[in-house]
Amino acid sequence: MNKKQSVLLQRTYIILVFCFMYLPIAVMIAFSFNESKSRSNFTGFTLGWYKSLFHNEMILSALGLSLVLALVSSVVATVLGTLATIGINSMSRKSQLIINNISYVPVVNPEIITGVSLMLLFVMAQNFGITIFNRKDEDAFREAYRKRHARRQAEAVLDAQIYPIRLFILPEAGKRERQDYLQCMRRYSIPTLILMFFIFSFLGWCWEVGIHLIEDGVFVNRGVLHGPWLPIYGSGSILILTLLYRFRRNPGLMFVATVVLCGVIEYFTSVYLEYMHNGMKWWDYSGYFLNLDGRICGEGLLIFGLGGLAITYLTAPLLDNYLRKIPYRISVPVCLILIGAFLADQGYSKRYPNEGAGITDYKGAYVEEIEHANL
Repeated sequence: MNKKQSVLLQRTYIILVFCFMYLPIAVMIAFSFNESKSRSNFTGFTLGWYKSLFHNEMILSALGLSLVLALVSSVVATVLGTLATIGINSMSRKSQLIINNISYVPVVNPEIITGVSLMLLFVMAQNFGITIFNRKDEDAFREAYRKRHARRQAEAVLDAQIYPIRLFILPEAGKRERQDYLQCMRRYSIPTLILMFFIFSFLGWCWEVGIHLIEDGVFVNRGVLHGPWLPIYGSGSILILTLLYRFRRNPGLMFVATVVLCGVIEYFTSVYLEYMHNGMKWWDYSGYFLNLDGRICGEGLLIFGLGGLAITYLTAPLLDNYLRKIPYRISVPVCLILIGAFLADQGYSKRYPNEGAGITDYKGAYVEEIEHANL
């Protein structure tokens, strides 16, 4: 076989490969202008299918969300890719080789990466109550849970374990409807969790600012950050909803687990902040009952435990009922804007932390009480 024949065969092979990939798409495009629904018999030219397409709100909503995600992912990928290139370029040759080989894994093994990602998604949904977006099958899951609960109630009535609802003097049916409305074993979508993080961070900020305003009559912008949010409240709330998902069926265990989790978060957050900011304290429980190094105390953990129960069984379900109604073309950009503002505040506060009277000038509650008594 001479060189000319070899080149001809190579070109023929490439043409066949492209025909194999793109001819089905071309046929589908051609038959999209077909008057009938047939995929084999072309009966006439029409634009009717495209007219009905652009009058379908669900498809337009999906298209808008896809465009927003495409734009955001392109911008994020460009920024991260540029920063990664600058960082890799400054590494040694051996380090560059390792990083480049790792970066090729998703390209070489897309099926493996996809499989692992789906496995993690199922693990998140099953063990942490997280889903990427709210889907119709989530509503089906909640309905199945409601029916299972109703079946167990009926079995308990038949076994004479509980009193029949229909014989109640009180409006028990309305009570059951409210319980279904606040169904706690639901899964929360990622946009909902992000919005809840900022909502609970803001409520935590209002809580601490309100306490100082009532006790001292002075407005104090509490927290390390300068914005109206305390991320320790938002992070704690989201971790309660996710890490403790398996405990939701048992309020007693949920309370104990919440106390332990919040204690760990508050203690190590205090250690981290003092280490990063040369011993500066944003809270000090010295002198409080059952305090540990002034970082946590029994009174605070009791409040956090009760608050965690309120979040799990009341506040979060109520918020989710309203947040899931927001279209993704609105909620996703809002999440990105909030995250951007939060990261900007984090960057600024890392260099210039929020400090001053009522924020970081702690001497410990016991010392302050003695000084106040001497006055």
